[in-house]
Amino acid sequence: MITEKQIEIAKTLNAEGVGSVFHSCELVEDEKGVKFPAYKKGSEQYYVGPDDSKKMFAYIRTNGAAYTGRSDAEGSCAKMYTINAPHRIVIFQDHCAEDFDALTRRFLNVGFIKDISLSSFNNNAFQLGRQESPIGKFAFDATTFYLAIDVVIKIQLRGSECNNDICIIHPNPICQ
Repeated sequence: MITEKQIEIAKTLNAEGVGSVFHSCELVEDEKGVKFPAYKKGSEQYYVGPDDSKKMFAYIRTNGAAYTGRSDAEGSCAKMYTINAPHRIVIFQDHCAEDFDALTRRFLNVGFIKDISLSSFNNNAFQLGRQESPIGKFAFDATTFYLAIDVVIKIQLRGSECNNDICIIHPNPICQ
């Protein structure tokens, strides 16, 4: 359910000009206790943070534990839960020649996707470098585009639908 929403976000970012989008990522911790963004494939972890060898790319990662609220809106006997899953969308491009304000406005369109709530955004490259990938020694300059968009993915879970979904593996990355 949540992966499908991440893929919908990825497709929106692709339509806005982001070449590759990695979904289902998380901050993982190395043996020194330093966290970095990665996606897991089996038991392997693949780094997806800043990299000046790629064109504009993005990753979508969890940004905290999902929380639920019970709702009896379906009737006296049926239960329904609303699941709120905080996520962070991080977009990066080194040597970007486009107007950063225009890019930011374009990418904030993800807040208009059904069942996505926009929480905040941050485009301070130096601050994001420390938060998202402190393992690297990056030389950010005025041409480094780095944007983090915090969203909440809202899913409604109904007991009558629990057995309808099968587990589908969605490969990374999603590319144009």
